[in-house]
Amino acid sequence: PDSDTERVYSLLFISSILPVIIGFLSAIFWGIYALIKKDKGRIASQMFVTTNIVALFLVHPMILKRSFDMFSCDDLGEAGDFLQVDYSVECWSEKHTKWTLGVALPSLLIWGLGIPTLGLLLLVRNRQTLHDVDTKIKYGLLYNGYRDNVFYWELVVIYRKVLLAVIVVFPRQ
Repeated sequence: PDSDTERVYSLLFISSILPVIIGFLSAIFWGIYALIKKDKGRIASQMFVTTNIVALFLVHPMILKRSFDMFSCDDLGEAGDFLQVDYSVECWSEKHTKWTLGVALPSLLIWGLGIPTLGLLLLVRNRQTLHDVDTKIKYGLLYNGYRDNVFYWELVVIYRKVLLAVIVVFPRQ
């Protein structure tokens, strides 16, 4: 049973550090590309940003799921509360509390809210140049398809999804 519980915590840990790993691997890849192609950083820099935006927005739902899973407990009567994703993990035991407050909660705050907030800040900072080719290459994924006056709408959609997850998970506690 202990190896089963370790799986839950391992998956949480991996999902929590995944954005850092992605950034590191992306930096290595585009750094090598810049050296080989003698790029002087222009294309590699643009592609580094684009790669990270795409990757972070792809892993964002998984990070949220793994983190919210730590707060989703079922009351099994006299047996106690157990994690929905793994009934071998007793909710709010010393170990579960440490992982939930030490890893899951910071992940929700840093990555769950931080990734879309970073996207919003990048768009707001570059809102005057949204039609420039360089800006479109870097950040176009976040605003292409939206009218100029609502360039930020993709991030509103992401915040709504996070809020919906909070509404679904936390009232059950």
